[in-house]
Amino acid sequence: MTGGIQPGVVATSIQSATAEKNHNLIVEQVAKTFPRVELRKSMTIVDICKMNNPDYEVEYSFCKNGTSQKWLSDGGFIYIDGVLSGVAECKYQKAVENACERAGKYSAWIKALPAERTFITCHGPGFVKRLGGGSTGPMIDVARSAGATVLVNPTPEKQEEEFRIFLKNLIESA
Repeated sequence: MTGGIQPGVVATSIQSATAEKNHNLIVEQVAKTFPRVELRKSMTIVDICKMNNPDYEVEYSFCKNGTSQKWLSDGGFIYIDGVLSGVAECKYQKAVENACERAGKYSAWIKALPAERTFITCHGPGFVKRLGGGSTGPMIDVARSAGATVLVNPTPEKQEEEFRIFLKNLIESA
């Protein structure tokens, strides 16, 4: 087997879980200071597809019990006055070869979430400036060039400051 999570491998390390926990805490604390903002941890695939194209008939994205599968976001999908307005995502990488590009799936496939409405924090030794290839560098550059807010190994204070600015900008554009 090549690529993906290998059998017997735990997908979330302690460092990754810690980065995500801290990211979520900051996002939740800042969001609470804005009364018009609501965070939702998931969206159904049916809702996403219908938002993109009301006439689209979802075929493949159902659980065994018939309910829609969901996309989960680390920090959450950001709703302003009940309207989907942004997303906050956290990625931790030990190595530069990993599939951090998943952070871009929201702006790539949800029409209501262009890149400038995406807030990503990147943590870990896989997110360092270096020559020699890998997936993490291109993800940072492409996301930033498209307008996403991407922080690399930020301090909690820097993340809180930048997320507050990000939310203010979302609210002003709502």
